Amino acid sequence: MDYLTELAIKYGADKWGKHHYTPIYYDLFKDRRNEVKKVLEIGAGEGNSLFMWQDFFPNAKIFSGEIDPNRCFISNRVKIKRCDQTLENDLLNLINYSGADLDLVIDDG
Repeated sequence: MDYLTELAIKYGADKWGKHHYTPIYYDLFKDRRNEVKKVLEIGAGEGNSLFMWQDFFPNAKIFSGEIDPNRCFISNRVKIKRCDQTLENDLLNLINYSGADLDLVIDDG
């Protein structure tokens, strides 16, 4: 089992179990783990996958846009901002918040 799948199981991220994305993501990103500085995931849900990404990319800040304001929070390297991805202005505000110098964008919303 690859490291990203182990992290998905640890945090209960739906990238493994409900979906089986982690082996594919692992193959795509394993050689860039230490180079990635900024990740944006659209749709935070419970935040489980954000903590998975935080551990997988040890030098990255993890940003997310989430429609449910009750799921928005800021921790050391994880920042979730309220965002309705169907609204252009919300998406622009999210990019302004995270910065446009993103290394990786995952749309899970």
